[in-house]
Amino acid sequence: MVTADCLLVEKIKRGDESAFEKIMERFQPRVYRLAYRITNSAVDAEDVTQNVFLILHNKIASFKGESALFSWVYKITLNASWEILRNRKRESHVSIEQYLPQFKEDGRHVEPILDWSNRPDEITTRKEAQVLVRKAIDGLSAEYKTVLILRDIEGLPSKETAEILDLTVPAVKSRLRRARLCIKGRLAGYFSRN
Repeated sequence: MVTADCLLVEKIKRGDESAFEKIMERFQPRVYRLAYRITNSAVDAEDVTQNVFLILHNKIASFKGESALFSWVYKITLNASWEILRNRKRESHVSIEQYLPQFKEDGRHVEPILDWSNRPDEITTRKEAQVLVRKAIDGLSAEYKTVLILRDIEGLPSKETAEILDLTVPAVKSRLRRARLCIKGRLAGYFSRN
């Protein structure tokens, strides 16, 4: 099946710069948003966005169309974002293991499981809660943070997330579950008080 993106790529390969501008218009907001969510910096997100489109311009001829164009663009965006983070040498992530559920010998949870589902509107509208959630996400290691952002924030299906990250769907689901448990563990104290 030939998609609109494939047609634009073919036009670019033939030297049509206006087709590249259309791709930029289509993907720039998504690239910036993903880069910002990974780097948590507007300046870094702008740098990443610029780098992504420079890379796309230079390498569009190598795009074979075996996956969706947006998957390829997201991969490039993630790699450019991770490069910025590596250059920052900021490793402030926490060990996810401490937030995974602990079980007694009889199979019951050691700690009670908190249910936040009865107050989502109240919680998400608070600025303090939003800041804490952002900090909790930023504290995740790159492998968990990226899956959480692609699945829960960008809303991509597991299959597309797996394709972008070169993982299996079960690996995506496992990382997503661990990331959610870590976030829940890091925020449990705050939400149990409110």
